[in-house]
Amino acid sequence: CVCWNLQNFKQTPAGSIGACLLASFYFASITLRVERKLRPALLAALSLLASLQLLLEISRGVFSYAYPLHDLRLTGILACSVLIGLCLVAISARQFAARWLLVIVLGVSVGLATLMVWVPGMDDKARFALMLASGLSAAIAAYGIWCRQPGAMAYACALALFGGSNLLAQGQFLDTYLFYLIAALLIFLMVQQAGAYASEMQLQREQRARADRLQTALDNQMQADEEPMMSIVSLGKIRRIPVSSIARIQGAGDYAELHLVGGEAILHTIALSALTDELPSYFLRVHRSHIVNTRLVQRLEQAEGGTGTLFLKEGIAVPVSRRIMPGVRKALK
Repeated sequence: CVCWNLQNFKQTPAGSIGACLLASFYFASITLRVERKLRPALLAALSLLASLQLLLEISRGVFSYAYPLHDLRLTGILACSVLIGLCLVAISARQFAARWLLVIVLGVSVGLATLMVWVPGMDDKARFALMLASGLSAAIAAYGIWCRQPGAMAYACALALFGGSNLLAQGQFLDTYLFYLIAALLIFLMVQQAGAYASEMQLQREQRARADRLQTALDNQMQADEEPMMSIVSLGKIRRIPVSSIARIQGAGDYAELHLVGGEAILHTIALSALTDELPSYFLRVHRSHIVNTRLVQRLEQAEGGTGTLFLKEGIAVPVSRRIMPGVRKALK
């Protein structure tokens, strides 16, 4: 008896069970990596249920058990068939009719429950559950073809082949063809998921690149909009003032005298030549001893000798040297 059981186990397509287990691990790993987890999670559940059903199918050829366990085994096979069918429908609906996913799954659940009542025999219940689910899944994929969704034709053909084989094989489907067809279907779904995973990874890379570019643009804009400040050391104290509040700067030996908008003057312990490098581009040195804020310039008057005078807001007048005059006129145009 033991030899007969081992011989039957060797003759069963154990590779199909291995393919199902491999698929379940593959889809589970994909689920952990992607943002949209529903589809790979359903595929992982389908693969695991298929592994369990195939194990239950071959269990009667591996070891002997009492009759009450046989009823439990048939109930397990039926439950796996129903759940596999629901997973197939949910996967197809998620792919091609996402907005009606919940309605479709609930409707199929009611249909399968009705089928369990009217179809006699546990094997027929399991077979018809898979047939109904694969047929409805193929119909959903056909809707995807009508909507011109990518991959719908391949899904429709694969599911139609699975359901058609069930219809033609009848009583031999669960005993023989299910092993090969479920493995082939899972391999097909693995290939489809691999393509979807690659597309999603590419989409995520593009989204990250766009987000990085947007963040860089926002950072640059914030830096451009941010009011630059200057630290002034005067009389042993440090004071920070907005650079735009400086109307003009006049050199005073090793010091610089900052004249602010409003008339306030601050003596800064730094030479005028060193201060030039700290100022934004809208500050212009117009004289050996003067720097002005060009945003406050109202007019430039040129004298006969080549020198000139810049008039700022609030009536401030700043001399312009003859040597720098051409550059000042060009900068103010």
